[in-house]
Amino acid sequence: MAATFTLIASTTIPSATAAYTFNSIPNTYTDLKLVWSVLQTSNTDAIVTFNGVTSGYNYRSIFDVNQTSGSPDTYGGNVTTGLVLQYFWGSGTTFNAGGMYITNYASATQKAIWTDNTQPNLTNNGNFSLIPMSHNWNNTAAITSLTFTPGTGNIAANTQFSLYGIKNS
Repeated sequence: MAATFTLIASTTIPSATAAYTFNSIPNTYTDLKLVWSVLQTSNTDAIVTFNGVTSGYNYRSIFDVNQTSGSPDTYGGNVTTGLVLQYFWGSGTTFNAGGMYITNYASATQKAIWTDNTQPNLTNNGNFSLIPMSHNWNNTAAITSLTFTPGTGNIAANTQFSLYGIKNS
């Protein structure tokens, strides 16, 4: 099947804000894709909630290679604040680029979600990490709104978000 992407909404944050919400997401697509270039004002994880609900989220991430064992570090579990995007380091000058893919967002089933995010570290010779995560929202409600919130601090000015609807036909 060929997938077609349609821009639902896009924004550039004009000034620092505590959160950003996409409201009135239409149910006319198969999947959703959120793309970001985020600048936060503090070092923190970011939280995404659907429909204002903060429960029923699970995640698993594998990143970095442990220097001692040579195997990847893994994290995961149940979350009571929303979908956690780990390691959105922010100093007011470094953008994180990434995205979120939400399958079957309008169906009456649990939602499988994939996120990836870059974590720039400009103080360490320009190194960066890629943080892939898989998530599950254990809720059968159609997703009609999506809110992005830093764990602490604000979303800084010039942050960009774009939300796409995807039809798999």
